[in-house]
Amino acid sequence: MKATAISFFLFILLLPSAHSQVRFGVKSALTTSGVSGNIDTKNVSGFTLGPTVEAMINERFGAQASLLFAKKGIQVKGQSKQSTSYLEVPTSLKMAIPVSENIKPYINGGPYVGFKIAGDKNFSYNTNDGLARQWKTEWFTAGLNFGAGVEFLNFLQLGVNYGFGLTDNYKFSDGSYSVKDRTWSFTATVYFYQKK
Repeated sequence: MKATAISFFLFILLLPSAHSQVRFGVKSALTTSGVSGNIDTKNVSGFTLGPTVEAMINERFGAQASLLFAKKGIQVKGQSKQSTSYLEVPTSLKMAIPVSENIKPYINGGPYVGFKIAGDKNFSYNTNDGLARQWKTEWFTAGLNFGAGVEFLNFLQLGVNYGFGLTDNYKFSDGSYSVKDRTWSFTATVYFYQKK
């Protein structure tokens, strides 16, 4: 997974040398995140925000990369929320389907990596039988994003994205159980600068 992600990131970074158009902007999102597994949890609301770049080889095909502050978490039902902040680097390939000069639906997808920058390293939750279990927050995460949306007026993109964690976000301190992130995001991206 790490080798694949690094190869993909290098591809995205080298893509501008072959592009016909590069745009820079800001991406934001409202998120609702949960976790995998059979533990009884509630979804946690959060957000992401940060700079983004898009390089298009032609009108239909290109790639995107962002550097985002991401606020996520975990909450066992009936107990307090545990918040975790990450620095995330999502990259994706993009395919646009222009229907007019100012309206361009698109789909995208690719890997992401995340590094924990805030939040408790260890915390505890009571299980259904009343026992306290110690949890550990992992410092590194990685997964895949899949999204779709519409671009308006050649500068505003509105979309929806699903993030599918492939590495553990939280685990029992003894390693006997772990969960991975599952996140829905409602995104808005504004491009301020375009270089042809």
